Amino acid sequence: MKKLIHILYPLYAAVCLAACLAAERVYQWARNLALNFMSITASLWLMFLPIFLLGILWAAEQLLAARVGKRVLLVTRLVTMAVLLVWTLYTMYVPITLPEWFHPIGYAPYVIVWFLLGWLIVSTIALLVKKKDA
Repeated sequence: MKKLIHILYPLYAAVCLAACLAAERVYQWARNLALNFMSITASLWLMFLPIFLLGILWAAEQLLAARVGKRVLLVTRLVTMAVLLVWTLYTMYVPITLPEWFHPIGYAPYVIVWFLLGWLIVSTIALLVKKKDA
């Protein structure tokens, strides 16, 4: 089981990154639906539900990160943070060439990604300096 978690953790981090893309798309879909058809109250629930589910996914990622080795943690987190950083810079219209499916639509979910980047940095440092018996 100890070796399996070293494989599952990077895969789960990739799922979390894919969920960031999906959450942004669902957020934008709910926003457009609200503007065209539904009431504002119903649309608020639909708009922030993917962000709430994204928070649950990343919280579980933290639990897995606490159980892997420091080398796997560091490599996975650095790659994850790099992908999130490139993605958020692209939303600020920095001239970076990315595939069309990576192209952002909306703005609000990216604010959440900036918070997520900060949390990942602090969490990674905390996990790296954590004592064995703590």
